[in-house]
Amino acid sequence: MMHAFIKMIGSISVGLGLAGLIFGAYAIYEGSQGLVPRLILGPAFAALLSGAILHCFGAIVEHLIAIRRNTEAQLQIFQDRLGG
Repeated sequence: MMHAFIKMIGSISVGLGLAGLIFGAYAIYEGSQGLVPRLILGPAFAALLSGAILHCFGAIVEHLIAIRRNTEAQLQIFQDRLGG
């Protein structure tokens, strides 16, 4: 269950990072000479990247749990068939 929470937090972070990148790029494209749009781009990219890494980590954990369950089921089948 924790992997789903990690994936959700990663997805939220990716969304916020993407929104920040779009806002900063649009503000720069419109000719904003202020410092704020340029200051947003760095943390927005960091949020996007860290969110993607968190989401991938949650997916890896989810796959490892599925592999473990399948291995346990396969072991049970082998034990039933071999009479162990």
